[in-house]
Amino acid sequence: MYREEEPEPQVLVVVFASRVYGMDPKTGKRLWEHDLDSPGSDNGVELMLDAQMLVACTQQELFAFGYPTGTLLWRKKLAGTYSGRPVMLVSRGHLLVGRGGEVCCYTMQGELLWHDGFPGKGIGRVALALPGNVRQMDQY
Repeated sequence: MYREEEPEPQVLVVVFASRVYGMDPKTGKRLWEHDLDSPGSDNGVELMLDAQMLVACTQQELFAFGYPTGTLLWRKKLAGTYSGRPVMLVSRGHLLVGRGGEVCCYTMQGELLWHDGFPGKGIGRVALALPGNVRQMDQY
């Protein structure tokens, strides 16, 4: 008889009221908690999660946490002028963030690579898309 390896423990991530929580999905026990303490974070937070990292984006900032530990890895102010509910798309080691008619590109370590504010084109909700990878921004 052989043994199957126990899978990595999963952590349920919950965000509301400007806080992000890590919870045990089997027991409901809260494992960790962070106050995002960022302007506009009570108006919605966009999340990206993979096997090693959780990224939370408010209207003004990006936060990266280790997953599943919840350890804060970095925190960055978003480039640009406008605020608005963000939308994120991850592709080939880059984190693309759209909000308020602007788009920024960051490395997964939080380094800003580029920003386009679309001067003179207006302000509005942003959707981002690459083949097979589309992120629509919801209204609320």
